Amino acid sequence: MIDLLSKYDTTQVIIFIALVVIAIKSVWDMIDYFKNKYKEKFNKDYKQLESQKTIEKYYLEGKDQHQETLKVCEKLENQLDKIEDSVNKLSNKVNKLTESDMHDIKQFIVREHHYFVGKGWIDDYSLDSIMLRYEDYKEEGGNSYIKTLVEEIKALPKQPPTA
Repeated sequence: MIDLLSKYDTTQVIIFIALVVIAIKSVWDMIDYFKNKYKEKFNKDYKQLESQKTIEKYYLEGKDQHQETLKVCEKLENQLDKIEDSVNKLSNKVNKLTESDMHDIKQFIVREHHYFVGKGWIDDYSLDSIMLRYEDYKEEGGNSYIKTLVEEIKALPKQPPTA
C-alpha cells in the first residue's frame, strides 16, 4: 500500500477516492432504482391480487344472498299458491251464496207477485220492498223472467179497489 501511495501524488489519490465514492453512490442509486421498480411491480401485483380477492369475496357473498333470495322466493310462491287456492275457494263460496240469494229473491218476487196480483192492488211499502229486492236480483245477474213479474206488480193500483 505504501508503494501505491508513493507512485501517486496526493491529488491523484483524492481523485481516485472521489471516483470510488461516486461509483459506490451510482451503484447504490442503481440498487435503489431497481428496488423501487420491484416495489412498484410488487405493489401493482399485490393490489391486483387484493382486488381479485375482494371481487371473489363479494361474488361469494352475492352468490349466497342469491341462493337465500331464491329460497325466500320459493317459499313466497308456495304461500301465494295457498292464498290463490283459498281465494278460489272463497270465490266459489261467494258465487254459490250469490246464486242462492238470487233464488231466494226470485222465490220472494214470485210469491209476492201471486199474492198482490190475486189481491188486485199493492201498497207503496211492499212495492218499494219488491223493487229493492229486484235491483239486488239484477245486480247478481238475474234473468228477464222476473222482470215481467215486476212489471205486472208495478202496474197494479196503489189503493185497494172500492167495493
